[in-house]
Amino acid sequence: MCFLGGGRRHQTGQAGPVPAWLTLRASDAADPPKAAENLSVIVTATDAAGRNPGEPDFAGASRGGACRVVLAGALPVGNLELYYRALAHLGEVVRAAGGVEALIKTPDRIPAAHIWGDANAPWRCIAGTIYNVQVAGYPTVGFVFTGVAAGGRPQTGQMAYFGLPVPVAKDPPEAVNRIVLTAQDKILWNGQEIAPAALRATLAQAGDREPQPKLEFAPEADVRYAFSAMVLGLISASDGAEMHFIDNEKYREFAQTI
Repeated sequence: MCFLGGGRRHQTGQAGPVPAWLTLRASDAADPPKAAENLSVIVTATDAAGRNPGEPDFAGASRGGACRVVLAGALPVGNLELYYRALAHLGEVVRAAGGVEALIKTPDRIPAAHIWGDANAPWRCIAGTIYNVQVAGYPTVGFVFTGVAAGGRPQTGQMAYFGLPVPVAKDPPEAVNRIVLTAQDKILWNGQEIAPAALRATLAQAGDREPQPKLEFAPEADVRYAFSAMVLGLISASDGAEMHFIDNEKYREFAQTI
């Protein structure tokens, strides 16, 4: 198993097109250089009637639906196949670069796992996907999100990158800040409800502390991906402490599309 530690963190870049049935808007711009080395994963869910994406009358992902994960090329996968295919893809990139040490010397070629999420897909489907690509060895995950750029103009199709460090034993940090998202689209900062604008300011204040407290991201299982992605965009823009995804392993198992 090949692990590449220390991925890029809190960066943004232009993302490419996504399937038309996704409800989250994305850019039609061309993929960035080396895009073929990235792993593109589409995450959605069945609708309220149990229909799969692409089936007649599919009404969009339901928060209570079954997770549906698709790799580039419209290949539906369950969690085990996602893991093995992600591992194989990463292995091909490493071999093409001449080995792990050679790839590390050209960090722009280290692949990321790009997650294209249906706006209404539940967070548990996103979290399970993160877990499986992380254990496959991907050091970075990128999320499509929408937001507002300077001047109030819509900013769409951006990718927020977060590092997925290899788990290692560490001394506990002196302080931890935890962001919890609820299924009612509320943001909780260390247990207290906070508005998006206030969260941005709070993240900036936390980023000025030395040493920086650990930042944990722990959405509830059925939080909409669109809401999660909006908050991830705020965290990414803060460029503060390294963020850790919490409890992803609870959602690691999901079935292949029927």
